[in-house]
Amino acid sequence: MRTFHLHIIFCGLSLFIASAIYGQSEYSFTYMDTKDGLPSNRCYTVTMDSRGFIWVGTQFGLSRYDGISFYLTIILNTPALSP
Repeated sequence: MRTFHLHIIFCGLSLFIASAIYGQSEYSFTYMDTKDGLPSNRCYTVTMDSRGFIWVGTQFGLSRYDGISFYLTIILNTPALSP
């Protein structure tokens, strides 16, 4: 019975140490909007492709971000963009 308790304590300690070492992920968030080149501030989806481009689906179109600037690739037919 003593071995069982030592095993549980060892497993618990191991999980605690592993979470302390590997669980400390640092994330950085940068707020970007129409001033940065997005076609709209309303974002519906964000994904990254295999080449590292970030694709942002917004209210008015699909944009590709290369780490420096946005490129509008698809413009949706919306009354707000009509002349």
